[in-house]
Order: sequence, then C-alpha cells, then structure tokens
Amino acid sequence: MILVLNLNASVDKRYALADFAKGKVVRAKAVQNTAGGKGLHVANVAHALGADGSLAIADGKSYRVHVPRIACKNPVGSGDSFVGGYATAIAMGKSPQEALRLAAACGTANAMEEESGFVRREVVEELLPQIEISEV
Repeated sequence: MILVLNLNASVDKRYALADFAKGKVVRAKAVQNTAGGKGLHVANVAHALGADGSLAIADGKSYRVHVPRIACKNPVGSGDSFVGGYATAIAMGKSPQEALRLAAACGTANAMEEESGFVRREVVEELLPQIEISEV
C-alpha cells in the first residue's frame, strides 16, 4: 500500500480584474496560482510494509521505519491510524522523524486491537521508544 500524505495542500487562485463594477462583464487580466492552505504545503509519501514497518519520504529525505513484532489481532484501520498519527504530529510542530515515529506507533497500536480504528494512548506511548527510524 502506498499512502500519499498531502497535509492541507491547496491552490489559491488570484484573478486580476480591471474596472470591476456590479452588472458589468469583466475579464481577468491575469490569473496567479500559488500554494495555498495554512502553510503546510507538504507532499509526503509512505509505503506500508505491514509487519516490516514502512518506507517514507518526508521533506525530501527517505526513511526506513522499523516497528516491533506484535501479536496482530486486526490490521484493518492501521493505515488510517498511521495517517492520523502523522497528521497530529505535524500539526503539533514535530519533525518528520517524530511524526513518522508517532504514525508507526498509532498504526501498530491499532493492529493490536480487535476493533478496527481503535488506538489506546497508553499502548502508543509504550510503542514509541520501540520504533526505529533510519535515514536511507
């Protein structure tokens, strides 16, 4: 599975108008497209490897994420949990490595539960120091 994470990505369009007036047809003199949103114009890619962790590209650097071996009960929702953990860490101002660590811990914690999309904070906190990240 390949996850493409576009956090708050958007395009702002600005139209330069001349002589704007109500009821008058006005043509744009120029259109300017710029990166929009709230300043998080990040395109990151993560390739999930299941029990073998993931590969990721963030801020132009490549990373290998290793997760601990667990008793997997239900992996459904682990990708969504990964994305949620990553987005949360980025929103908190964490580095890409810290974001990948939280993402991997959330995805792994989800797989340890019977219920899909269910992550326990205490399990995530226990997993965090066990997640290994190396730049490749």
